[in-house]
Amino acid sequence: MAKIKKGDLVQVITGKKQDKGGDRG
Repeated sequence: MAKIKKGDLVQVITGKKQDKGGDRG
């Protein structure tokens, strides 16, 4: 995970947000 592209980083952040949102909502 040393090389991370902006697109991948955005997907990771979005995935975490979706995970928390899905858990709460």
